[in-house]
Amino acid sequence: MRNTLIGNFNEFVNFTNVTSFANTEFLRSTLSAIKIPDSLLYLGNWSGDGVFGYTHLKEFDAKNAVRANNGTFAYCALLSEVKAKHLKNTTATFRNCPKLNRLILPSLTNNTNASIGNGGSMLQSSGVKMCDIGSNLVYLADYFDYGTSSCVVVIRSKSFTINKNAFRSSIRVYCTSEMYSYLTNSTNNARPGIVYEIGSEDWVSRYGSADPYANLTQEEYDYYYKDIVEQG
Repeated sequence: MRNTLIGNFNEFVNFTNVTSFANTEFLRSTLSAIKIPDSLLYLGNWSGDGVFGYTHLKEFDAKNAVRANNGTFAYCALLSEVKAKHLKNTTATFRNCPKLNRLILPSLTNNTNASIGNGGSMLQSSGVKMCDIGSNLVYLADYFDYGTSSCVVVIRSKSFTINKNAFRSSIRVYCTSEMYSYLTNSTNNARPGIVYEIGSEDWVSRYGSADPYANLTQEEYDYYYKDIVEQG
């Protein structure tokens, strides 16, 4: 697309027959805002750069999008928040997004093929401060958080595995009690000292409540997590 005239495309929410974005759909455009229709299910590969790569996009909220592929948001210099309810497998999705503050990914299943030599990890060199991953996670590849420097990762899954150096740069990782022993003893985690339990004293002092959803606003919880939790 590479349109240099469109900055705000909130009218896109009315395009309810659109189910996917092609690769590099908005690459290097001046897009700064977009509202996603519930019909959108797939965000394409990057083929060098992502669907929204190098745009001016600041926030992205896709309730029903099921997959953001390689580098979908790579090099979005202004992107600060992403909420994607059904986002699944990812590779280099948020690479080099320096202002990224918050990720809410309640249905993420895998961070795949994350070797730095093969395009980089999901969060490589991003500025993400909070990455909230839900209960469906099954696997984190190597270097998941490479170069994030100040990220707090919250993982609510009760059963998942990690590859070597999965947690290389995060300042803290919060996990369920079921995963605490695994994450603190696995040879694939070279930094067991950054792992804490959700609901622990450290969690309470940081977020003010033992409620495992304390770091989410009530609105965020209702929108992104309530139905998942109630359905088990």
